[in-house]
Amino acid sequence: MALSACHATIEEPRPNRPALILLDLEMPGLGGRETLAAIRRDLSLRTIPVIVFTGSGDDLDITRCYELGANSYFTKPNSMEGYRNIIRILETYWLRKAELPPRD
Repeated sequence: MALSACHATIEEPRPNRPALILLDLEMPGLGGRETLAAIRRDLSLRTIPVIVFTGSGDDLDITRCYELGANSYFTKPNSMEGYRNIIRILETYWLRKAELPPRD
């Protein structure tokens, strides 16, 4: 529970719902493919766009991620400038141009 300073009332915390998810395939523990499948099975998460952002450019990984419901797939670049460019692209398209479902 959180205390609201303005009204001095106790409020239930609201779950934070991201606008989009950047997902790496090579995560420790539960892997990226399993995480993607779990996101798509969860009714409260399934409409959040999932962008796979990983080191693998393997055609099988790309195909499998789209089959599991990825909205986009990016291979990690080799330079800092490459990272900056991809972040600009993601921000421009997914956070400024695309119409996304409302966040609860």
